[in-house]
Amino acid sequence: MHYIDFYYNKDNKLVAKINNNNKYKKVTGYRNLKKLIKICKKYGYDVDNEGIIEKYSYNIINDYEQWYNSKKKYDLEVTGNIKPNMKLNRKNIALRKRLTATGIAVIIAVCGASALQKQISGQNSPTTQYETQTTNNKETNELNTTEKQTNKEHKETKRIHNEKKNKLNTDNKKELNDMLSNKTFHFSYEDRTNNSNMENAKKYEHKFKKYAKKYGLDKNLLMAIAAQESAGDHYNNLNNGPAEGIMQIEKAVHIGETISAYNYETKQNESVTVSRYNLQDLDTNIRIGAMILRQCIDNTNCNIPLAVQKYNFGPGNINKVLNTCSQSENIPVETLENDSTNTAWLNYRAFLNTGDKEYVEHVFSYLDDKSNIKVLDKDGNEVSITINNDKENSKQM
Repeated sequence: MHYIDFYYNKDNKLVAKINNNNKYKKVTGYRNLKKLIKICKKYGYDVDNEGIIEKYSYNIINDYEQWYNSKKKYDLEVTGNIKPNMKLNRKNIALRKRLTATGIAVIIAVCGASALQKQISGQNSPTTQYETQTTNNKETNELNTTEKQTNKEHKETKRIHNEKKNKLNTDNKKELNDMLSNKTFHFSYEDRTNNSNMENAKKYEHKFKKYAKKYGLDKNLLMAIAAQESAGDHYNNLNNGPAEGIMQIEKAVHIGETISAYNYETKQNESVTVSRYNLQDLDTNIRIGAMILRQCIDNTNCNIPLAVQKYNFGPGNINKVLNTCSQSENIPVETLENDSTNTAWLNYRAFLNTGDKEYVEHVFSYLDDKSNIKVLDKDGNEVSITINNDKENSKQM
């Protein structure tokens, strides 16, 4: 049995647990994770969140362990003297011999060959003992001075090593984050950035900004959803349909429901129970819409286009789209969820008899071409996607 389980530990650090024929190995650290993720990508997986890889896992594990074992041979680093209680495995016996020989050479250099010879030959006359004692005291002082100098040099070497290691970890972290989050979504639709719907939504920009900051969302994306849902108009969209207010919250689905989302300002989860009355309040309506979008983002591994479509379709319908696409295109559902640039699922929305079949394109059409949508993941890291409208001459006159 082979599989790879990616998950976040109690410190919110990404961990991979490899099951290789019921032998488990945990992979941590940016260097090791980065290599494992690159190998996963080679087999069609873009890893940026929790999930289990089953298909091709044998090949991925095999490739990774070959790399790991080859690198491990050269990872041994000795930063001090070997003590009797330290353990060296069999493959490092040669290293033990070299270190022992080096230690003897140091003693000979400090004590002098003649003094060492006298001690070995056993000359014990009173004069010799006095001379030997004097010599030993001098040698001890010299040895202590040498040891202090060695310790000082060792501390400086260790400090430089730690600085390089910290810099390497920082560079690897940045490279890993860039690899996971730097993406572009291509679509083709009429540009509506100057449409009156978006202008209406911008009247409440301060409210969108407030809740975007609370829930780790993009303010402009929230306004674009409002522009598409209600033409940016709250008060003319009350009590006249199945959905309510500027964010068009489905009453039959959400009234009576308690919605929770993580507040990045207070560092705590918070909840609100949806009622007919609080949906009619503009501020609360925007807040509830932002919390629903936050849930969509969390449940789609920060795949922003998929999360936007899910806001319109709901979780059940978006799962139908992904499963149909997966079966037809032979693409794992995990790949469709994790790679926000994989747009194969867009072609399978038309099979549903519900919602807006081009919702994500409609929402994105209210945003400037080449604009960067930014959200926060569960760890507070920024995940972004650049939207690229490929439609020519799409600007409204």
